[in-house]
Order: sequence, then C-alpha cells, then structure tokens
Amino acid sequence: MQEKRRHDIIPGWEGATYDKNKNTGADILADFRRVPTVWSKLIGEKAEDDKGKPLDPAVTIYVDQPKEGSSQSMDGGEMGHTMIGIEYSRFSKISNRYERYKMKYGFYPAGGMTTVSNSMMMINRGAVVPGQLVDDADHGYTISRRYRATNKQVNDIIKASETYADKGYGYYSRNCTTFVKEMTVDVAHIPAAADIFRQDEVGFSGLANVGMFGAIAFKSNAAAGSENTFMDMRNKYDLSYQGIGNKRVTAQDYENYQKSVENAGDWAKMTYSPADAGERMRRLNGAGAGEMGSFSYSGKIPKNGKEVSYGLYSLSKTIEGESFGVSEIVGNIMQDAAVQSGGLPEDLINLKMEIMAMGYPLNDLNNEAISYAQKKNVARNTISDFDALPSEKIRDARSQMSENITKLNRILLYFRNDKRVHTPIMKMISLINHSLNYLDYLYNNSDRNKQVDDELGSIRGDMFTKAHEITAGGKTVTMSASHYEAYTQMYGSGANAVKYYSQFAELKNKKDRTSSEEAEFKKLCKIEQLANNFDSSHRYLLEKDSFNADDIEYIFSMGKKEKNGADSIMNQQGESASGTYQSLLLQKVFGGMKERMMQEAEFNDLTEVDGSTFQKVQDWLDKDMFNCISKKAMGLSLILVGMKWAMDDQKKDKLMEEFMTMMITNWFKKVFRASSSNKTMSILGQLLPGAFMNIMSDKSSKTRNAMEICMSAALSKGPL
Repeated sequence: MQEKRRHDIIPGWEGATYDKNKNTGADILADFRRVPTVWSKLIGEKAEDDKGKPLDPAVTIYVDQPKEGSSQSMDGGEMGHTMIGIEYSRFSKISNRYERYKMKYGFYPAGGMTTVSNSMMMINRGAVVPGQLVDDADHGYTISRRYRATNKQVNDIIKASETYADKGYGYYSRNCTTFVKEMTVDVAHIPAAADIFRQDEVGFSGLANVGMFGAIAFKSNAAAGSENTFMDMRNKYDLSYQGIGNKRVTAQDYENYQKSVENAGDWAKMTYSPADAGERMRRLNGAGAGEMGSFSYSGKIPKNGKEVSYGLYSLSKTIEGESFGVSEIVGNIMQDAAVQSGGLPEDLINLKMEIMAMGYPLNDLNNEAISYAQKKNVARNTISDFDALPSEKIRDARSQMSENITKLNRILLYFRNDKRVHTPIMKMISLINHSLNYLDYLYNNSDRNKQVDDELGSIRGDMFTKAHEITAGGKTVTMSASHYEAYTQMYGSGANAVKYYSQFAELKNKKDRTSSEEAEFKKLCKIEQLANNFDSSHRYLLEKDSFNADDIEYIFSMGKKEKNGADSIMNQQGESASGTYQSLLLQKVFGGMKERMMQEAEFNDLTEVDGSTFQKVQDWLDKDMFNCISKKAMGLSLILVGMKWAMDDQKKDKLMEEFMTMMITNWFKKVFRASSSNKTMSILGQLLPGAFMNIMSDKSSKTRNAMEICMSAALSKGPL
C-alpha cells in the first residue's frame, strides 16, 4: 500500500524490515510473523509421505462468482472475488512430525477506500486507490482448482505477494483476479492457470448509459468524493497485518490515483473478472487441469453444538443423504455410457460404489466419541469432539475425506465434466469441503495438553487454554497467554491490552448498546478477530526447531511490553507468552537437565533432606550448567543480546540480574515443578533455585566464570 513500508508484521514487533534484495521466499515462509504467512492455519491434511518426508506444497485458485455457473460479471452490486491458497508442510516439535498448513488470501481496496465515490471512480474512471492483502480464510467460494507445486513456486508467490499492494487497487488494471493471475501465471508459471485467466471486455457498472449530463455530473461528484476520502485518510493509520503503524494514504498512493484518472479512457475496459475465470475453470479438463473443489453447498446442514454450526453426526448424515442422489445420477449416466462403449472401466465401477460410503469416516469418529463418553459415564452431548478424539484419528478421517474429493474428480474426468453429473458432484464436493473445515477445527484443538517433552510439559495448553487474570488501570480481564500477547502486539503495552479488551468484553455483554456504542463494538470486534488470527500464528514459535536473532529480539521485547503497565501472576510463574518462549530458548542451552539429574543415584529417589543434600545439589548444578554453557556459548550469547536490547538499563549487573530471574522463573519452576505426588521433584524444586543463586553469587564458581564470558560477548555486540 506504500512504497517504503515495513513488511513485518505481527503488529508491535519493532525493528523488522523486508529487504527484497536479501530475503528469499524460503525465509519469508519460515518466519511466522511475515505477511501473508501469519495467516497460515494448521490443517489435518497428511503432510508427509510414507518415508516421513514432507509432501510438496499445493497452490489453489478460488473463485467466488457473482452468479454461480455464469460468466455474468455482476450480479446486482456484487463483482465476485478471486483468491489464492497455499498449502505447505512444516515440521512440528510438538507432534514430532510434519504438519500441514494452509492460507487463503486475496487483494482488496484498502480499508477506508470502499466508499461509494471511490467505488464509482474505480468502476467508471478506472481509478487506482490504495490496496491491501486480506486473510480470506473464511471467505466462501463457488469453484476452485488445486495444483501441486514446488517449494520455489510457493516461495516466489509469497515473496511477490509482500509488495503487490504497493501499486494500488483498480477495478480494471489491478483487481483481485489480476492479482491471482499474476501470482499463478506470471510468478509461479502454473501451466493450467494460463487457460483460466483471459481478459474480456467487462463493465462492472450499470451507469455506462446515464447520458452526457448525468456522466458529467457523476464524474465531478465522484471525483470530489474521492479527493475528500484521500484527505480524510492521510493522517489515519492502517491496522491491517501488513500496514500497522503506516499511514493509510501516502503521497505515492495519491500520485497513483491522479495518474490513473488522468489516463482514464472508455468506461468499458478489458480486464480479468471472477465470473469469467470461474467459468473457464469449470470447463477445464484433462490430466493437468488440477483438482476441482467447491464450498457453495446449496443444501442445509443441520446445526449441532455451540461452537460450530455443525458436528460429526450432522455432517455424516447430510453426506449420506446427498450420496443417494449422486449415486443414482452417476449410475444412470454409466448405463448410457456402457451401452455406447460396450462396457465400463473397473475403476469407474468401484468409484460409483464408493460414493455411498463417503460419510463413513465421520460416522466412525462420532462412534469413537460416543464410546469415549460412555467410558466417562457422561452424556455424549456434554463432550466436545476435540476432547473425545485423538489427533491421529482426526487426521486419518480427514485424509479419507480428502481422498473422496479426489475420487469425485476422477468421475468428473471420466465423463468429461458432463453437465448432468457436474452439478450433483460439485454439491457433494462442497459438502465434503465443509467436513474438512470442521475436521481441521477439531485437529487444531485436539491434544491441547500434549507435552513437548517431559521437561516443559504441556506448553501448548498453557499458552492457548489456561486462563489468567491481568490487571491494569483498575480493570481486570481474563485471557489466555496467547490472546494477551496478541492484544499486546496490537496495542503496544499490557496496559493498553487490558484497556481495549475490557472495552470489548463490556460492550459484548451489554444488551442495549447505543448507536455510538454499536459502532465502537464493531471496531473492537475486528480487533478481536485479528487477535484470534494471531493466536494461530503463535503456534509457529512454539514449534520452531531453532531460533534466529529476530525471534530472540521479539521474545524479549514482547516480555517488556506484557509487563508495561499491567500486572499478573502469570508473569511471576513464567506462564506469559514471552515466559513460555524464553523457556524454549533456555531449553536449547540447558535441555535435558532433569533427565541428567535423575540419572544420578543420590538424586533419583530423594525423599528426605539432610545437611549435605543442598551442597550436593549445588555442586552438581554448577558442573552441569558449566558443561551446557561451554557447549552452547554462542547460543547463550544470542539470548543475552536479545535480553539486553529489551532493557532500558543495559549494564552488566542489570543483565546478570535479568538472566537470573529468567532462569528461576522460566526454567527451574517449569522443569522441576513441585508435585505432591512426586516427593523427589518437590524437594529438588525447592532446592535448585537457592543453589543456582549461590552459584551465581560465587565469583569463583565455574558457571559464574562461564557466564561472565558470555555476558561480555553480549554487551560488546550491537543490535540483533
């Protein structure tokens, strides 16, 4: 949206800039903070092959036609929309396997640029206004095509996406379909995409015949309205992912607009449209056409449960009901084909039989949940699906449901997209896609208490499900560590996070909101949605196998912001987001400490403490920490540099004090949790912090001397 903007971005992360000459697509994909990878959602799709290697990425073109099955460019005031989707595999240290991630995003006029005057100027004068990429994860679509891709193709698309909005949005010159065309044809060179996108003469408005007087008056009024919008927006800020902290309108944006209006020609122009792209996509055939999909199921899925509009039982029953009609139509067409050709391929006969069983994986999961409830001796409707089902079974069911879409595509391929079979099969594919979305929701929430390892426990559950009270400015809110981090990122401090979340919570619970309160509530709802999206991105940092300098700086600067003006016991217990991240950093240096200590005979079954116990613990800890620091001195120095640059007072004694606090709060308290059921761990949990303090206070200890070297190295380095 502007020529020199920062492409971080989870908002609030300071210091990160995008250098297109240095950053590769792979760098961007690996960095969970960047646009658009911040929009990645974990899905239950299979992510690795039988040998444990990651599956290739996939690129999907999504089209939401104004009128399904029609090349009509407008339906009422709707132009339709075209989006791009990317799937890729990434290793997770939580599940200890490759996981599949998916994002879907599109190109729009920037917020504030969708007024009537701006829309009419774009439609009738070809004006270019500021644009922005938007997360379209929840945007429906009428038809799609999915293609296997290479890492290079995906990385190139992501890198090109980062700067696409800089040149603005125009209905004819640079619209949502133009964006996807450029990404898939010009950047990724996907062969079939060139057959989907063709320019055609499109008039996105019914105002082309208003007459000379009406046209002149319209041009004058719309232009004045656009000028006013630009003036109004020049001092406002863009709160989208890629624009946070940047002005909504820059001098470059206004220059783009003026040039586009000056060069405006006829009102009817050649361009790419969602309607035409959708119809070309629908007619594609052959092996390279990609796999067809849809989401516009025209039937009704019975509601089930509070959290989502449908559940396993309702989806399986709806698929079962739809399958009867699809099977009958396919069977009739097959009979005609058999008469003409003298027989049918065995594969096609088997596919027809399998249509009736396409809802079984969901039904099997539901039966599993029923058995779980029976074992718990509670009613089935009191048990959440994601609590009842392990991630492995959800993943297997999703794989089977995904294969059903492939099977239906093969039937379409056999009959060359015959109109008689196309509509019922597309309805079936759409319905199965609804089930895939639901299974992804379950998978995302399953195994929430799964442990990373025996040292750090269920950090994912701590981050996303455990509620904490945070107080600031006389207000107290209850939030998960992840959600608090999201609000802190957006608002820059813990005090502001509490302030704005409390406003959202209060207005949400208020029954009779005034008109001004309703307007404010809508704004806050958008922020809440952003925070929910950020929650998904936080999973990335928990699962990273290694941390770079940017990650480390982000972790410590976030810790500073979380404490800025707000108070919560979660900070003292190391359960804030930054505290959890810091424990992961410390694990890179001191990981395996508990296991090593338990291998010592004198600590393995410690049930009583005598006069020598504390000294033994201290001596062992000094030796173990020294060995760890000696092996990982560079890593520890990087951690200290990140800690230093988050501090106001960057003196050596203050840095040492911060390190000691971090070790006690985010390491010893987590790794050696006091437990009434484990006497040994309870004793060690009480002794180790004191032993560590003694070691660090003793300037002759091996650990203290090793730390002095790392401290000196950290203090001599500039910014990360």
